Amino acid sequence: MPEFKLGQGQTIYTDGVWYRLKTAADAALECLVWSEQPDDEDWSKAPIHREVAFSIMADVADFCSIPEVQEVCERNMMDYSFIGHNLYLSANGHGTGFRDRTLPKGGVEVLQLHTEGFERHLYLAGDGFIRSE
Repeated sequence: MPEFKLGQGQTIYTDGVWYRLKTAADAALECLVWSEQPDDEDWSKAPIHREVAFSIMADVADFCSIPEVQEVCERNMMDYSFIGHNLYLSANGHGTGFRDRTLPKGGVEVLQLHTEGFERHLYLAGDGFIRSE
């Protein structure tokens, strides 16, 4: 079976994983732009710098490859857009995210715990691109 090796030596298999990761990354990016945009600015037409898009995809891949996270996701048959939407809300400490959700078979605490280290903040750069700190 084809596989993709992550930097930490973890392996995720490509059996449908690219579609799921793209779904999660798209939701993460949309939510992150929404949550980071200042009230007095409109980022709706600003392009996302490709380095931001790639790093968000890598974050989502890293998060989803954590064995405990994989187990919770599989046990609860989670939609990957749910994972992406809540990853940065939890990691950035917005007071929402995974901690405000309920899962029928548990695991919210596991997901919340593993968001540590995924904090990310965006800004609108002088060149008109949305970039990440």
